[in-house]
Amino acid sequence: MSPRTGITPVLLASASVPTGIQRRASRLLTAWGQGAPLSHRLKASQGGWLKINVGPRWRMLSRDNGGSWALMTHERYNTEWKK
Repeated sequence: MSPRTGITPVLLASASVPTGIQRRASRLLTAWGQGAPLSHRLKASQGGWLKINVGPRWRMLSRDNGGSWALMTHERYNTEWKK
């Protein structure tokens, strides 16, 4: 796996997100930054929107091609990407 060059991803999460989910998201983001094929490009978006599934109820969403990521519930994710 080749690392993603020039990308230092930032993870934004609410204080209400459980610690275990935050740790899992951080590990997934580190693996993604090292080249693991974890993200999915959203077809409905016109820009660089990406998502990473953290678990059955949690998603990470990036609106800037992986520069920053927001950790959110699946319900909020569904609302956000449809905007």
